[in-house]
Amino acid sequence: MLIWLVAAVLFFIVEAAVPGLVSVWFGMAAVVTMLVSPFVKNFLYEFYIFIILSGILFFFTRKIAKSWKEKRKDKLDRIRGTVVEVKSINDKGLYEIYLDGKNWTGKSSDSLEVGEKVQVVDIEGIKLVLKKLEK
Repeated sequence: MLIWLVAAVLFFIVEAAVPGLVSVWFGMAAVVTMLVSPFVKNFLYEFYIFIILSGILFFFTRKIAKSWKEKRKDKLDRIRGTVVEVKSINDKGLYEIYLDGKNWTGKSSDSLEVGEKVQVVDIEGIKLVLKKLEK
């Protein structure tokens, strides 16, 4: 039982560290296997349960995860090209903006001023890449 707990924790750590859905299915399968392990006396059967569950979870949830990722991509594409106003500049030299009801942090190779209108040209991680508007 302990081995499945350790495996689940490791799979979830890998999932958090690596972009994309890589090992979440193995982590979920390890949790379920851990829960059924007291009722199964042979480790080999536990391993079979883990492998089969991993395959089933991967097969059935991959389509759901793919559609979620496409919806997220559509939202990010919608943000690109948006004109926003610089609300403030933080102590790290990053720009604070307000977009779609949320505060965002942005960065730019241009020197921007508070109150200036800028365009969102890209998204890098959780930061928006901003560009000074051409006049």
